[in-house]
Amino acid sequence: MLFLSESNEYPACDGTALVSRLYSSQCRGLTSSLCSGAEIHARGGTMELQAVTAQMVAERELDALTEGQYLRTQRRFDLFLGRRSKVEDLHPTLVNKFLKWAKSQFSLSNTSVRNHRRSICRIWNYAAEIRVCDGYDRRRIYQPKEEDAAVFAWTIDQFRLLIQAAGDLPGQLRSGVPASVFLTAWLWVGYDTGMRPRDMRKLTWDAVDFQECTVAFIQHKTKRHHTSLVGDSSVNALRLLRSYGTRKVFHLGKSGVRRWELILFSAAEQIGFSRRKRQALGTLRKTHATEVYREHNLSTAAESLGHTSGTRTAAKHYIDHRYKNRGTLPPSPPPVDSGENEICG
Repeated sequence: MLFLSESNEYPACDGTALVSRLYSSQCRGLTSSLCSGAEIHARGGTMELQAVTAQMVAERELDALTEGQYLRTQRRFDLFLGRRSKVEDLHPTLVNKFLKWAKSQFSLSNTSVRNHRRSICRIWNYAAEIRVCDGYDRRRIYQPKEEDAAVFAWTIDQFRLLIQAAGDLPGQLRSGVPASVFLTAWLWVGYDTGMRPRDMRKLTWDAVDFQECTVAFIQHKTKRHHTSLVGDSSVNALRLLRSYGTRKVFHLGKSGVRRWELILFSAAEQIGFSRRKRQALGTLRKTHATEVYREHNLSTAAESLGHTSGTRTAAKHYIDHRYKNRGTLPPSPPPVDSGENEICG
């Protein structure tokens, strides 16, 4: 099978650009650049799946990661076919072959395949909504078994080592704030609140209530308001950080925080700290959830993270697996009798 180049065939652009450049070309000659399925069928035409995806992305308010997932799935479907896919290619047999091909071709985990399945099904749902194709039976679409990945949070001892290393860290940021002050505040606030790193980088001083010991903010991912409590150590660290007169609480971008966290990890390793692959400052969110879970319960941990749709996400992605679903020891066996065994009876 001939495969197109994934990187060169479709240069990256946002959904609006795709709609104006591709979807309008699909409907050229019609009175509107965005056409209904009935108009397309009336003219005997068909829609490319790229145009359907572009229109769906343009019409809906999606997170950037979700938008990227939809577009990536559509491009890979094109690669699988060796041509630009069309709505009539949305057939259970062909989609199932695509999902299994993608798993093998890109060495995808079951979780990634399930994400591709979710994406192409949502594109298919949208295509059916605008009446350019028929619906489908979801039960006929291939779905690999869900994989449970082990979740590792930092222990309290590991967190203490990070605090110790941060307090002794030399150097300062370009703003003049000592690195030790910045990182100590970040560690305490991250541990107390379980905030996502992106939310912490956007945090402004008017969100911090030093009297009530709270931090109130809009979560970037969910667009929902959330209020977190902070302890005395966080309050003291934040007061010291505020004395340097920065507009934002944590006034570094993603790359700047990454640079200093690597320096922090290197210093902490000298005093016995260790971390697993891919663990970064975002692991504080898992540590927060795990410790709240151990002290209270799963529902409280999920609520403290700002989750509003139940406890499943917290249990699966944020609670250290070593502290849940522990087995139970059977009773200790009786001691071995060193004497001669007596025959009962």
